[in-house]
Amino acid sequence: MRRPFLIIFIILLIVSFIYTNINTINTDCDNEDIEVIGIVKYKKEKERYNEYTVGKFVVRDYTKHKTMKVGSEIKLTGEFKDLNKMSYESFDYGRYLRSTGYKGLIYLKDYSILGNDLMYEYIYKVKSYISNTIRYLYKTNSDFINSIMLGQKDDLSQNEKLIFTRTGTSHIIAISGLHTGILSGLIIFIMGRINKIYKLVVLSIMMFLYSTMVGNSPSIIRSIMFMISLYLSFFLDRKIDKISTLSFVGILFVINNPYIIYNVSFQLSFLATLSIIYFYDYINNKLNIKIISLTLSANILTIPIIYYN
Repeated sequence: MRRPFLIIFIILLIVSFIYTNINTINTDCDNEDIEVIGIVKYKKEKERYNEYTVGKFVVRDYTKHKTMKVGSEIKLTGEFKDLNKMSYESFDYGRYLRSTGYKGLIYLKDYSILGNDLMYEYIYKVKSYISNTIRYLYKTNSDFINSIMLGQKDDLSQNEKLIFTRTGTSHIIAISGLHTGILSGLIIFIMGRINKIYKLVVLSIMMFLYSTMVGNSPSIIRSIMFMISLYLSFFLDRKIDKISTLSFVGILFVINNPYIIYNVSFQLSFLATLSIIYFYDYINNKLNIKIISLTLSANILTIPIIYYN
């Protein structure tokens, strides 16, 4: 069997689809108060509430009076919402949250600070500094630049998001292979002739920190793991099978969270990479314009997903 990882990946996708449709995660504490301890990993101020990521939970503060800081380890109490009861018309919001790795949604009531996680605290400070600097330098174009560099797509207007989607260029504002390829290439160039092993270690650490900064979405994690595999094969002077590597990364994702198969970021990321692997050389041989060939090849398998959603 030439590509066993591909066969295993396909089998896992089928099993995950069956498992997530016949298995219902039962929770007996819907609308009841629960207590959670975790690190605040993300904060977003919205019109009606402030939203936080605390451990594996989405936490919302509708009072907007709480001031939890990213990097703080907290103990919170709040009203737990059952994800099984969050299906609105044709959109299953509960399943969406599970696909992104969350266990539940909590409406915050109170919290206390237990300590601090320096890594998340400093990463958030660096991200805020970069974002604010871009806003100061580029004014009206700052939202677009921040979405490209830091994955802050929430600041874009609905019309701007719609333009990227309809023109098939949404991969530009979705942190994925394009961004990690540029960043990893820049890191390798700066390190120059440093020992290959040290270069791989530094590259892995820097990409991990960048992934944490932009939110650890499936697309960014997939692209980083794929990129590190490519550099590892280059440093070891071994030929890499891209389909097998992509399948192996997919296996790790699905084993970790079977619900990830419903995540649009996961679907687009893997289909875009697969589409490029299969169609890029053929299209580029005809056009001989790399950037256009790359965009066209990536869209072949992703356009149906984009228009369906």
